Amino acid sequence: MDRGGWAWVQDKVNSFWEITKKDLEDKKAELRNKDREMEEMEERHQVEIKVYKQKVKHLLYEHQNNVTTLKADGEMALKLQQDEFAAREEELQYAPPPLPVRSTPHTLHTGRPKASIRW
Repeated sequence: MDRGGWAWVQDKVNSFWEITKKDLEDKKAELRNKDREMEEMEERHQVEIKVYKQKVKHLLYEHQNNVTTLKADGEMALKLQQDEFAAREEELQYAPPPLPVRSTPHTLHTGRPKASIRW
């Protein structure tokens, strides 16, 4: 090959080198952009997880508060019923005995009048 042929080959190699070098720099820039994008996405994801955990924590607190309130209300209602039952039981204990029921031909043994049959 002559000097012109070598120069042409050298120009082609240099051109290929420059194009490849530019492509490599472009790919590195794309990779940096993708890395930055991934980091931002990871940060947003961590924020979403934190917000979700706070919501769950709040819901658990509300649930526990509701359970405690309902339990206290149930215990209070039970206590009131027990007190009312005890008061009724005491009333019945000291109440005068019921009057004896007289049996007449027109009453059943329950004390209610018999149904009369009419013809």
